Amino acid sequence: MKIRDRVIELLDEAFIPYPYLLGNKELSNDEKLNILPTESMLALEFVTSLEDEFDIEFEDDDLDIDFFDSIDNVNQRISILYEEN
Repeated sequence: MKIRDRVIELLDEAFIPYPYLLGNKELSNDEKLNILPTESMLALEFVTSLEDEFDIEFEDDDLDIDFFDSIDNVNQRISILYEEN
């Protein structure tokens, strides 16, 4: 499975306990990511699940607002850290 595909699955899984954040709308993956900076517990859970899944560790500098801008940004940062391991 590609990193990007797994990131999307983990993002969807992260929202399962918080359906009220999505309302009745179908949000794109990028829109879901954009919610995370305003929901610190959800963001922490998502980031932790990424670290566990890919056996990586994000530095604080890795988790800026741009990180939560798009799936492509998340994929790129994970790919870089994954290659370093």
